Amino acid sequence: MAERQGIEGNELDGVFFTEKSAPAGTAVIKDIDLIVRFRQNLNLTEMKKRAAQEIKACGANALVDMKYGQRAKIGLFSNGEQWYIQGKAVRL
Repeated sequence: MAERQGIEGNELDGVFFTEKSAPAGTAVIKDIDLIVRFRQNLNLTEMKKRAAQEIKACGANALVDMKYGQRAKIGLFSNGEQWYIQGKAVRL
């Protein structure tokens, strides 16, 4: 468990991850919406590593309001599972 500005979360690859909101007045640098398709048994750590690259690339060091999970993808050209991680990239 890690803490930044009174917010509890976790840290991986230099990026702070939390499901909580950022302190009032914190500027959102980028909305993150990372989806990985057709991968079973993908774990949250691997998703966070992928997200950390995108978060650091835009100059942020944290992902707040994080949501993640797995959902079925059923469509005309593709069926299967997809994993997602979403949130707001900020500097804390």
